[in-house]
Amino acid sequence: MATWQDGPAYAPLQRPLAFAQPASGVSLEPPPAQPGPPPAPPQPPTAFTPPTGPVKPLDQLRAVRSDQRDPNQPFAVVEATLTSASAWGSVHSTAPGTTPGQAPGGWVADQPWQSSYAPPDATSQFPTPGTPQWFGPSSYQTPTKLAQPVTLNNLIQATSVPYLLTLLLGLFIPALSPACLLVATFFVATAVYRRKQMMLMMGVLWGFIIMALIFTSLSTTDFDLTNAALACCGLAAVGGLAIQFFALRAGDRPARTRG
Repeated sequence: MATWQDGPAYAPLQRPLAFAQPASGVSLEPPPAQPGPPPAPPQPPTAFTPPTGPVKPLDQLRAVRSDQRDPNQPFAVVEATLTSASAWGSVHSTAPGTTPGQAPGGWVADQPWQSSYAPPDATSQFPTPGTPQWFGPSSYQTPTKLAQPVTLNNLIQATSVPYLLTLLLGLFIPALSPACLLVATFFVATAVYRRKQMMLMMGVLWGFIIMALIFTSLSTTDFDLTNAALACCGLAAVGGLAIQFFALRAGDRPARTRG
């Protein structure tokens, strides 16, 4: 059976049912012809004047070079005052001059700025090299002292209320004085200032009690632990208040941590 592939004579007279125009914008028609160049104007421009004599062809025209510098010679650099030691100033600076409309003593952008104030004395800022002050800490590293008034409330708060209450309990109840002295030793960590001195004081008091126990055990002398602990409670309370008083008056900084 002949089909449309055998020639246009065998093509169907009507389109098939499944035939449809492409939806992607593709057209089966030939592309339109490209427009040609615009036609020449009927009259030449009014400012156009044809040359009267012979002219050179375009391929023989060359631009005239104004720079006739020898490429083998280095560039000439203009150095400015006070900037010749700098590579940036040597390459980019020129001698300061007076621009039109500017006073002779005015400042230009290419001129280093000169302040009317005298520079600070460098010798007064830093110590002389080689001296003990040169190797020591500078003044800004010295911690500032805190000015705090020495009052009874501040003194009690700095010594720690639990520390003082425990020692007072040992003073009023002699039977509990050894236990109160032991508990007060742990409450030293709640003091605000000079905890090392507080611990040293408690260590001296406990050392006195231990040495007294050892001495009485080796001799026939009787040792009353209750009375010794009672006296140590009083000394610990007075000593703690004294240490915190001098710390407040000296303006010491508080300890890093507080219990």
